[in-house]
Amino acid sequence: MSADSSSSICVIGFDLDETLWSLEGVIERANQQTWAFLMAKAPAISVSGLSQHQSPNKAAIEARFEHHISNKRLHLMHDLLTQSGLNDAQAWSIARNAMDVFMRHRHELTLYDGVLEGLRELTQRFALASISNGNAQVSEVPELKGLFDFSINAEDLNSSKPAPDLFHATCDYLKCTPSSMVYVGDNLVCDVFAPHKLGIRAIWMNWHGRASTDQTVPHEAHDFSELLALIDTLD
Repeated sequence: MSADSSSSICVIGFDLDETLWSLEGVIERANQQTWAFLMAKAPAISVSGLSQHQSPNKAAIEARFEHHISNKRLHLMHDLLTQSGLNDAQAWSIARNAMDVFMRHRHELTLYDGVLEGLRELTQRFALASISNGNAQVSEVPELKGLFDFSINAEDLNSSKPAPDLFHATCDYLKCTPSSMVYVGDNLVCDVFAPHKLGIRAIWMNWHGRASTDQTVPHEAHDFSELLALIDTLD
């Protein structure tokens, strides 16, 4: 569905990790599978995980790819492999294949209860957008294919929430004003207070009933049925 700027709300934007699905165990399993692949291809690796890799290049890689977590991981794996004795071409080939392994397992996700049905209902009334600092892609989640009109990640703009760039880009693409957009996410700083400052109606998706700390939360939902009802009151 395309955005209609004449309606009160024309776009519902969503964060992804811990908003539409739980990330519990997902990254850990993806790391384990990736590391098993790397060790099979390069047994000379001397550390037991990428986080333990120490290199004079590590700080520069992390700074260069501050907003590009996939490229950061790819380049750190390449650096690890070259330091394990592989030549540059071998290291790039294995690192890219290892990244494919990681991303495949990174997308083995379980949606929270009611999410799929709720998104299908929302698509009948609004354009849907995903706006994420992470590297998950809704197009890689089989249940979500075709439900989102626009998706953007920090890697696309070299900018991460709470900076406004991802929100502005979404509004520009879908031709809506901030006041005609609702944004839903689990992180108070990035997903609630940041878009709220831009005039976007922000909803804290608080699946686990956490207490708010320092600022008043404009809107809050604890499950997807509550979220749908809240959106109805805002429209």
